[in-house]
Amino acid sequence: MKQTADWSWSPAIGRWTPSHGLPSLATRVDVSTKNIHPADAFGWWRDTACYEWTPNQPELGSPFSAVATGIIARDAEFYQYGISALDGERSRSQLLSDGHANLSIGVVCSGVRCAVSNGDQSVRARRGEVFVHDAGRPSQLSWSDGGGVHLMVRRHVAESIFGPALPPPSQLAAMVMANPLFGHWRRQMMLLGRIPASAGSADLGFALDQLAGLTRFLLNQANPGRRPLRAAAMAMIETNLSNPRLSPRWLAGQLGCSRASLYRAFADDAGGVAQIIADLRYAEAWRRLAGNRDARVADVAVACGLFDTVNFSRAFRQRFGITPTDARMLLRAR
Repeated sequence: MKQTADWSWSPAIGRWTPSHGLPSLATRVDVSTKNIHPADAFGWWRDTACYEWTPNQPELGSPFSAVATGIIARDAEFYQYGISALDGERSRSQLLSDGHANLSIGVVCSGVRCAVSNGDQSVRARRGEVFVHDAGRPSQLSWSDGGGVHLMVRRHVAESIFGPALPPPSQLAAMVMANPLFGHWRRQMMLLGRIPASAGSADLGFALDQLAGLTRFLLNQANPGRRPLRAAAMAMIETNLSNPRLSPRWLAGQLGCSRASLYRAFADDAGGVAQIIADLRYAEAWRRLAGNRDARVADVAVACGLFDTVNFSRAFRQRFGITPTDARMLLRAR
């Protein structure tokens, strides 16, 4: 196990419990069964890495191996992993005893993940598809030899968007995949999984905050109960990203409402309507860099309504962790 910040917990002292708390700074944790005796690998992994479900013992004689990297902070957690085939459950008694009720939203990188949660339909997620695990619902799941990435969102964050009754996992997964920003969000998930082992707590925290913010944005978009004013505002924002007049004041005027009403419609969104405009403009800039690799960076910025081309690269790097030029090189390499 490797940690990049002080934390009272490590596998050497046993299973993590709430009494150990969470790290004060974003912490990277690497765990693997590589140096564990094969006969002990599954039990060690179950006790060290499995918290919101209980895997079943593999069939006798079936080799088991697993490796994972986690980035853990107070407000969110990110995990990337590869694992031998497993199945198991999240039982009602486990839910009541451990109190975990977080929402995990991820992408299958390889293999097939099958799950059925209480009150939901059975869901099969293949490579590149989204899965959602609600630790507040009893469930059964299985995963063939493979792996994935997921972001764990705290329960109170999800409830601030949907209320105490969250949509079933299958519905949430479908909503996320239907969002126009899904492709960008999936790429950000994969990029975070490749963050260098040398990255410090500040870099880890920044990257995790960016992904968590984008995920909250997608969940807000997935909220089927969002108000008509918000829906109308989003439609106007999405079709006016290049408009230099696009602002909360201009938007309220076009919609025939007061700015106070507009702000209230976006009250559940971190940063409000102004932040959403900025998020969508930078997301569009990323999309254009991927789609037109010969366009000048300054032209991409202007086409997305980001007219401060002098500071565009700096702001882009603050948001995504790399410059527009580096992003283009990364996209070309794929």
